[in-house]
Amino acid sequence: MLNRSDSLYIGAEEVAAACSVSKAKAYLIIRDENRKLQERGFLTIAGRLPRRYFESLIADERSLPHDKEKALPQG
Repeated sequence: MLNRSDSLYIGAEEVAAACSVSKAKAYLIIRDENRKLQERGFLTIAGRLPRRYFESLIADERSLPHDKEKALPQG
């Protein structure tokens, strides 16, 4: 049997913990990301996100510079 971290999908409880948000907000995040995946032609499961997809979102957010002014292109 797979434990949570080995599962292919991540649920609202784990999303809430990873993002430091409420479980209700986590469900909104999941719904929004699933909508984006559906628009790209992927099948989705309500209330769950593919773990690797979610981890790539978190990694992208963590790699952003803290000063958003410097991160924006000038012009």
